[in-house]
Amino acid sequence: MCFCLQGVCQFIKSQLDPTSVDSLFFASETSQAISGCEIPVSNETRDILLAAVSEDSSMTQIHRAVSALSSLGLPLTSQEVVGALTGRINKEDNVMAITSALLTAARLSQDAELGGILEEIEDLTARLDDLGGIYLQFEEGLEATAMFVAAAYSLSDHVDMEPPLKEVRSALWRHVRITCS
Repeated sequence: MCFCLQGVCQFIKSQLDPTSVDSLFFASETSQAISGCEIPVSNETRDILLAAVSEDSSMTQIHRAVSALSSLGLPLTSQEVVGALTGRINKEDNVMAITSALLTAARLSQDAELGGILEEIEDLTARLDDLGGIYLQFEEGLEATAMFVAAAYSLSDHVDMEPPLKEVRSALWRHVRITCS
């Protein structure tokens, strides 16, 4: 590892709050990009992350906890995560929450029962607004639409299937326009 990356790794470790799901998420995700940068993990750290995988946590917290557990190589029970995601979707039914659920599910075992989460792709697709018969976009804007498209394809690729889109919408779906401005 080059000297500058060692410095980044040391900075991440020095700023890490092992009691914060957010801190653990950002540190673990960043460390993945730096070869040889190991984030220390205690039993307490693991327990904090596992406790955040609950339908009582926000979708963001569940996503960050599962991502940190995955990046740190810690075990988790995929079906418990699916249960937490499903319960949270029922409480937090919006584009960004469901997008986070899709991204989280893409980090789980392929053996997990992901059918209910996959159905959210089709359900959310039905909420897209038709813009002039050519483009589809969520009311929340282009960024939310782009994130959903990426998450839908990420989960679909993870389970090795085409995204489950309604046939009526699939022709328009090809025309979703994502631009960087």
